[in-house]
Amino acid sequence: GEALTISVARAHWQHEPKDMAHDLVALSSLGGRSAKRRGCRAIILALPLLLTCPILAVALGIRLMYPQHPQPLAEYSLQGCLRVRLPPPPTGSVVAKGHRRFADRPGPMVQLIYPAVAATEASADFEPQHYFRPPAADALAEHLGFPRWFGRLTILRQAIDPPRMPAYPPDGGTEGWPVVVFSSGLSGCLEMYTQLGREIASLGAIVVAVEHEDGSGAYAVDACTGEIVRPKRPPQGYKGSRQELIKWRRPFLKQRVRELQQVVDYIGRFGGRLAEKQMSASAPEKDPRQALLSEVLARADPSRLVLAGHSFGTAGIILALRQGLGRSIRGALLYDPWLAPVPDSTIRSGVPVPYAVFMSGEWAGYKHEVDRILSLCQGSSGRELFAACVTGTRHQWISDAVFWLPQCVLRRWR
Repeated sequence: GEALTISVARAHWQHEPKDMAHDLVALSSLGGRSAKRRGCRAIILALPLLLTCPILAVALGIRLMYPQHPQPLAEYSLQGCLRVRLPPPPTGSVVAKGHRRFADRPGPMVQLIYPAVAATEASADFEPQHYFRPPAADALAEHLGFPRWFGRLTILRQAIDPPRMPAYPPDGGTEGWPVVVFSSGLSGCLEMYTQLGREIASLGAIVVAVEHEDGSGAYAVDACTGEIVRPKRPPQGYKGSRQELIKWRRPFLKQRVRELQQVVDYIGRFGGRLAEKQMSASAPEKDPRQALLSEVLARADPSRLVLAGHSFGTAGIILALRQGLGRSIRGALLYDPWLAPVPDSTIRSGVPVPYAVFMSGEWAGYKHEVDRILSLCQGSSGRELFAACVTGTRHQWISDAVFWLPQCVLRRWR
C-alpha cells in the first residue's frame, strides 16, 4: 500500500494543485475500499472458526456432563463380554417335564460378562460389538417415546468390554467361577443391566443376562423365526385389577420360567472343566461365539449358581424356584421385587433358597409391594439373608438408564 501511494504521488507532483487534490481524494477512496475488502476477507476466513468454537464448546460440555460406565472397583476389573444364543439341547438329552415340546427350540439370547485374561482378544473373527445392538437401541428409544436418533446418540456412543479369553479362578482352576443368571424387568433387554453385571463379575463370577422373548421387554428376537418380538399391550377391556393382571401376565411368566430352565439346564450340562471336551465337540467349528461360550462355561462351577432379577424378573424367578428349579440353585438376589403378578398362594409359600432383597427408595414407598415382600419373607422360613433399602433412588436404579443422560436431566425425567 505504501509503495502504491508513493508511486501515485510522484506521478501527480507535476500536475496542477487542483488536479492533485482530486487525485488524492480518489486515492483515499481506493485505499478505503481495499481495507473493506481485506476486512470482509478476514471475516469470511474466520467465520468457520467462529461457528465451530461454540459447537465444540457445547460438545465438550455435553461430553463432560455425560456419565460414563465406571471401571468396576473389585479385584477382577478386566472383563470380557459375549453375546450369543444358546443352542438347542443335544439329541437324546433329558428335558425337564413340561418343556419337552421345546426340546428342539434354540435357547434364549444371553450376554455373558466374566473375568478375562489381560489384553487377550478372543478372536479376530468377531464382528464389532456395540454397547447396545443398534436395533435394540432403536426399539428402546421408540418404546420410551423418543425418535430413533435419540437412542443412537445417547446409547450407542458408550463403549463395552470386547469378547476376551476367560480367566481361570485364582485357586488354579480346581473350582470354577460361580454363575449368576440375571432376569430383566419390564421394558428391559439384554444390555439393560450391563454395569450391574460388570460389578458382580468383578467380584469373581460369570454373569449370564437372559433376553426374554415373552413380549414384556423393549426388544427381543424370536429364537425360531428371527423376527423382532414387540412389546405386548394389555387386552381390550383391561382395567388393571389385581386378578386381571395375574391372568394377563401368566403366559409371560410361563415363558420366562421355561427360558430360565433352558439356561440353567445348559449351564448344568456344559459348565465345569470336566465338560470342556464335550462342549468343544458340540460347538460349531466355524462359529467363534459358540466356541468362546464353551471356553467361558468350561471355567464355571454349575454347583454354585445364583438367580438374580429386577422387578418383573423377580416374579419369574420365584415361580421358577417354586416349580422345581430351586433344586439346582444356591441362592437368589431380588431387586425391587414386583410380586403383584404372582398369586398370593405362591407368595405365601416363600422362597425355597437363601436370598437377599434390595429395594430402591421409590419402591419402598409403595405400601402394597412392601406388604407382599413381607408376606414372602414370612413364608420363607428364615432363608432371608438380609434386606436393604437405598434411599434417594428410583425403580430404575440398577439399570443402565443412569448412563444415558446427565444426572440433572434424569432427576427431572421419571
